[in-house]
Amino acid sequence: MSDTHAACMNFVNALEKITGIIAQYEDRTAKLKADVPQLEAIISKTWGKEDELKQLKSELAALDRKISAELAPTHEVPDTEWEANTMSMTVRRISRSNPNSLSRMSRQKHPSRP
Repeated sequence: MSDTHAACMNFVNALEKITGIIAQYEDRTAKLKADVPQLEAIISKTWGKEDELKQLKSELAALDRKISAELAPTHEVPDTEWEANTMSMTVRRISRSNPNSLSRMSRQKHPSRP
């Protein structure tokens, strides 16, 4: 019998607390409703830095294109002086290792020369 009595008392206690909980929620709702006009005014206001933001975004896009263009691989004509130096170094290296091969190389035609 004590179990049924405790169950009934729990239910009655919960019903008695409902009025206090309702009052708390009404107070909280009233405070939030008081803030609504102020928040609506903030929302409807235009942001003063919007034009500056658009300008900065366009500058960013321009800089990004410029950087991409500078980093893109370019097809340059090889430096003929560098090629000549490389060729002479190769000839010297071959002549040091095998003097007979130098005479063979001088007789061969270079592929870029007719």
